[in-house]
Amino acid sequence: MGEVLSQARLGVLARLVPPGLVDEALAVSDRDERRWRALPSRLGVYFVLALCLLRTKSGPAVLQNMFTTSMLARLRERGWSLPASTALSKLRDRIGAVPLQLLFDALTGWRPVAGRVMTTV
Repeated sequence: MGEVLSQARLGVLARLVPPGLVDEALAVSDRDERRWRALPSRLGVYFVLALCLLRTKSGPAVLQNMFTTSMLARLRERGWSLPASTALSKLRDRIGAVPLQLLFDALTGWRPVAGRVMTTV
């Protein structure tokens, strides 16, 4: 857990919360992608999880921390840049709480998902 708290890198988070499970939570909650976005919903879910782990950092700093230096360099070569705080706030609003609740339920077995059973890890 110390590695997650100090790094909160995308790969570490994806090992703890599998991308397929995130995609399923987004689909069940009707928060999956309708069009291509520079900040996709899946990245937004991992961003919110990283925000919880790195509470003292700003949104842009948390997002930057999620990527290795080489990943950021490759993204920048392709024209992508770190978004402003307002874009990150809109991303969080777009995702909402439901996908995160579904993930929590699926990962912990806390309670069944109403109307649909999600895959558990």
